[in-house]
Amino acid sequence: MKATIVCPTFNSEKFLHRSLQSWAEFDFPKSDYEILICDRNSSDKTKEIVEEFSKKYPHIKYIESLPRTSTQRNNGIKNAKGSVIVFFDDDSVADHNYLNTGLEFLEQHPEIGIAGGPQVDSPHDRFFARAAGTAMSSFFGSFTMSSRYKKTKLDFDACEFNLTSANVFIRKEILDKIGGFDESLYPGEDPEFFARAKLRGIKMAFNPELAVQHSRRPDLQAFCKQHFKYGYVRVLKEKISKSKFPANLVFFVPSLFLIYILTLPFVFLLNKNLALPALLYAAGACVFSIEAAAYKKNWLALPLVPFLFFAMHISYGAGFLRGLMKITKTR
Repeated sequence: MKATIVCPTFNSEKFLHRSLQSWAEFDFPKSDYEILICDRNSSDKTKEIVEEFSKKYPHIKYIESLPRTSTQRNNGIKNAKGSVIVFFDDDSVADHNYLNTGLEFLEQHPEIGIAGGPQVDSPHDRFFARAAGTAMSSFFGSFTMSSRYKKTKLDFDACEFNLTSANVFIRKEILDKIGGFDESLYPGEDPEFFARAKLRGIKMAFNPELAVQHSRRPDLQAFCKQHFKYGYVRVLKEKISKSKFPANLVFFVPSLFLIYILTLPFVFLLNKNLALPALLYAAGACVFSIEAAAYKKNWLALPLVPFLFFAMHISYGAGFLRGLMKITKTR
């Protein structure tokens, strides 16, 4: 079998049907690929949806799994028959040529062990989620990770900053060689995996032609929680990877910004000039919001994007500080 699609899921009845429909209808022989839905005891109709699809598409299989997304992915790997494993999220939607494009790319480039593409915005997202996608695709918002969320140029030296487990092809032999996902992490198991692969000399590529539609968080609370977790697990991931500071000082910036914002009322009383960084940040947020809205052609989101930049950075910084406190306590 040429490929296995592995998708971890939990209570996904609202969007799994749309995703499964796109994967089941790939322009590719059904006998040459399988779809494994690894569910961690959903309480909604997720299981029923998968079982209903499997009646029409026998290459779709339901697998019960223990909790945690990394564990679900690893269970998928254990049950996979394909020589290439394709990882999706349960709200990833791909066009009918996607699987063929990815496998042909790996065939044309045998030196590449891992290939992925961007998560572009879903047309089914509502206003807030579309605005969130606009903010996340901006360099000002996500730094180099912004390439995860838009179609940039082909990159044959990809890394954890532009690859995600929501959209990636991995040769099975690579997984056999370096292992699967670290089950102590969530989220953050995919950056750790890609960083580990990089250290082991695995060549990785980012191909903008391998784009999938991916939904963003639907409200501010979920958006902030997402970025808090990103900051929190970044510290844990760096510890697991044994990365050395100051090589990754850039990850401290949101935390330093958070501390600055919290102390601004006090330092302003000492010296009004200390408010200048905040003014420069606000100006930068406005300028990059215009750029992001123009790129996404989403002008309605323009008034909201500067505030989403601020929410991203503050939430990430808080999560990062929380992670630093945790590893400090465990030493």
